[in-house]
Amino acid sequence: MASIADVSGKIAPAAAGESGSRSKAGLALLAAYAALCILSLLPFVLVEHPPVVDYANHAARLSMACSAGDAAVDAMYRYSFGLIPNLAADLVNWPLCGLLGPAAVLKAVTAGSLALIYAAGWLIQRKLFGRANAFLLLLPAFATNLVTSMGYINFLAGVGVACLMVALAIGREKKFSELALVGNIGGLILFFCHIFALALAMTLFFGIMLRGAPRSVRAILDAGLKTAALFALPLALIPFVPSAAEALKIDYIGKGRVLAA
Repeated sequence: MASIADVSGKIAPAAAGESGSRSKAGLALLAAYAALCILSLLPFVLVEHPPVVDYANHAARLSMACSAGDAAVDAMYRYSFGLIPNLAADLVNWPLCGLLGPAAVLKAVTAGSLALIYAAGWLIQRKLFGRANAFLLLLPAFATNLVTSMGYINFLAGVGVACLMVALAIGREKKFSELALVGNIGGLILFFCHIFALALAMTLFFGIMLRGAPRSVRAILDAGLKTAALFALPLALIPFVPSAAEALKIDYIGKGRVLAA
């Protein structure tokens, strides 16, 4: 008759073998995910003129920013920073003037934003499920989407930051002070990336605040107030955004025609 020591001795190697198998599977998944992520970035990095509708407009603006003081440019254009919630590429370009061309800056911002989304996706799955699963391999397939094709590069950068904020928030639902730090610091970055990215992040954090709460009017109001507190600093900046006495105009018709063509 086998003793308890004999049985435990048989179980231990089996458990170790199962743990080793999971570790190998996890490394294989990580390698496959990294390969797909890199592959998805190639069209935005290696192609001289990426298939992005608004690419030329962004490149021209960044080039003009680096030509401040040029008499020909100053005679026609005036480039100035302000409290404007749509400056991600411009802020990256500003310290790199003379070091990198506008095309390289735009490629770096696009690739970096997608890489940030990929890293956040991996981290979110690890936090939610304890380890990443094969569904994560689908994420790089969405690299070429409406946002990247149309050239909403500043919004894409904001989405990358928002995804990282969500990844950092998971597991901290009961630590409101830490969430407030993530929300307000990240929210300030989002404010200058793109205002719609800030709205997206607030929506995601509202869902986090509502998670596990009873579906009632009071719970929804409580989640809304907490979300507003998490993003108090960027929200406080919105009234100070200059409007130049112009009405809000969102025109996607022209870009849509170019994309269809």
